[in-house]
Amino acid sequence: MTGTRNTYTPLLTTTPAIKNLPPQERMAVILRHIKGMKYEEIAKNMELPLGTVKTLLHRGRKTIKESMKKDGIWEE
Repeated sequence: MTGTRNTYTPLLTTTPAIKNLPPQERMAVILRHIKGMKYEEIAKNMELPLGTVKTLLHRGRKTIKESMKKDGIWEE
């Protein structure tokens, strides 16, 4: 969890990247990477199946990463 948190927490300081996410993706990303909630806790909190939470997080991370690449913030 620490590796994931350290990787994505700086991404969350780029507000436009988060603001542009669909509401459910944004909420899942915030709960995971800012609040530090486990997947199961997010699923319960959002009243969604665990698989849906994983999908929302994957899509949200991908969108943030693409946005940051476009803005020249993320390099691979």
